[in-house]
Amino acid sequence: MLTNNIRAALSLALALVCGWPGMKAQPSAVDRIVAVVGKEPILLSDLNAQAEFYSFNNHVDLNTPGLKQQVLEALINEKLMLASALEDTTLTVT
Repeated sequence: MLTNNIRAALSLALALVCGWPGMKAQPSAVDRIVAVVGKEPILLSDLNAQAEFYSFNNHVDLNTPGLKQQVLEALINEKLMLASALEDTTLTVT
């Protein structure tokens, strides 16, 4: 038989792992869409990854004003070119 201290410790551990009774988790967005080109969404995570990549490769501060806007415009242009290439029957995309 478990002692009262061990039971209390196990109950506390279980409450911490499972959450307090009656406490509900708040929903939070994991990602969001920042633009849609045709049927192709551009996610915030994609934008952030490309901005970090550009910042690292070009030795530019990630917080530079307008950087994310430029990266977003480049991503939109890429999606537009891809959509145009897919519609053109003379081009083959591999």
